[in-house]
Amino acid sequence: MKHGPIAALAAVLMVLTGCMTVNQKVLPQGTVLIPPKTPAVVEVKYGQYLSTSNGAVTVDCETSPYYAVSNLTNQLMNRWVRHGLISDYGRAEELTTPPRYTLTVSGSQNDQSSTLVSLLHGLTMQLAPDSTKTTYNVIFQFEDHLTHRQYTVRAKSAYVLWEELFLFPMVPVYQSGANSAVDDIADYLYEELRKQGAFAGR
Repeated sequence: MKHGPIAALAAVLMVLTGCMTVNQKVLPQGTVLIPPKTPAVVEVKYGQYLSTSNGAVTVDCETSPYYAVSNLTNQLMNRWVRHGLISDYGRAEELTTPPRYTLTVSGSQNDQSSTLVSLLHGLTMQLAPDSTKTTYNVIFQFEDHLTHRQYTVRAKSAYVLWEELFLFPMVPVYQSGANSAVDDIADYLYEELRKQGAFAGR
């Protein structure tokens, strides 16, 4: 019974602990996207993609390279679809319409955190904040099957995940910073491709 109050306090602190993500705004902000005249279908492919945590390769299912690159690509392409930049996307076996373009995504993402800070976070019952910085370094190869032209764009973006006591009100929107960092990549990629002439005449 003597451990009851301690266990109860720990449970309360766990409930009160929350998190939030903050976009580091590495890429230009406020890009105005100009849709092509005729949005086309994009085939997506995955090149070599490395997912790491503090420099070590991760192997669990939620941070595996395939999961990481497919999740990133889906977020990027969904943003393009929502803004009318393309009509559809998918892997070759998923498409019912021949694609005009092929986008190959490769690169890396790394989660960086401090072991000492994480230890302090635990010892202080989450009162001391803990943080993890996720950095994307992505290479995009874009091919136009009609003109046979190929384009290359490199993009870097990052966000920080903060965990701390009393941040629980932020839980419903904690992914906003992470989503914003990926949206920045999507907007930057499209704008750079457009500048290179990828969507000319569309």
